[in-house]
Amino acid sequence: MKQDWMIQVLNDLREFAALNGLEDLVSKLDETTVVARSSLGRGESKSRSVSAGPAGRSVKLA
Repeated sequence: MKQDWMIQVLNDLREFAALNGLEDLVSKLDETTVVARSSLGRGESKSRSVSAGPAGRSVKLA
């Protein structure tokens, strides 16, 4: 899967939250990971442009 990095970031955030006793955040990150896996599995991560950065420049997401 081309977007595996996204799941890894969510896992890293979840681990940090768990180690720091942020149980509500752990729960939400679990939910978010399920949604991300489902969305990525359906191909919802097609390339698109978004406005980002201080200048609001458009960047292409792969």
